[in-house]
Formats: sequence, C-alpha cells, structure tokens
Amino acid sequence: MELVTTLQKESRSVKSWLAPLLHRIPVGPVVVVFLSSFVHVREEEREQLSGLASSCLIVLWPLAVQRMNGELLLDCFGALLGFLFPNPLDAGLAKIGRLVVNSYRNSLNNSSNKKKVRVWFTI
Repeated sequence: MELVTTLQKESRSVKSWLAPLLHRIPVGPVVVVFLSSFVHVREEEREQLSGLASSCLIVLWPLAVQRMNGELLLDCFGALLGFLFPNPLDAGLAKIGRLVVNSYRNSLNNSSNKKKVRVWFTI
C-alpha cells in the first residue's frame, strides 16, 4: 500500500520508469499464481489480502496488460473462476475480477485471428 501512495505522490510520470520495469517482470503469471494459491489463504485473512492486492493491481494492471496475449489473459480468467467457484466474492476480488474480465473481453474483441479464439474455448 505504501508503494501505491508513494507512486501517486511522485512528481515525475510513473509510466516513464514503471513501464520498462514491467516489461521485464511478467505480471500475468504472478496474477495467475496469486489467484490459484488464494484458496490456501485462511478465510479471515482473504478480504484484507485481496484488498491489498487489488490496490496494487489497479496501478500495475493497465501498464502490464499491454504486454499480455489472449492466452495469458485466459489463464488469469481461468484462475479467477477456479477460485470463485467454491469461494465467496469480496470487494478486493471483485476489483481484480473486473480488471481480468474487462481485459480478456477487450482481447477477444480485438483479436484479428478469430480461429484462435475458437481454439481458446475448446481447450
């Protein structure tokens, strides 16, 4: 949370130094592992952890999603659904879910290869 506050207070543009850093750190696989592992977090700690994660992802996601392909977004979407199927939704996970779903929807809408989209749904 401190990182988010610090980033917002800095006078120079965050994109000028954060985007090149994100090109070297794959955020998509981190989100997949986070969502896949979230089921092992104790229920009383989930809401706080998801709130912290969502506040970080709100800053990082728009910059990182530009480098993600549809298959990685599908993995993020699948990990999200895999967690949500047996577990309740809280505010932090709802924010993360909106980021993932909107990005995946945009990816499918902008896909130039419609055959590839059909393959994603048959896997």
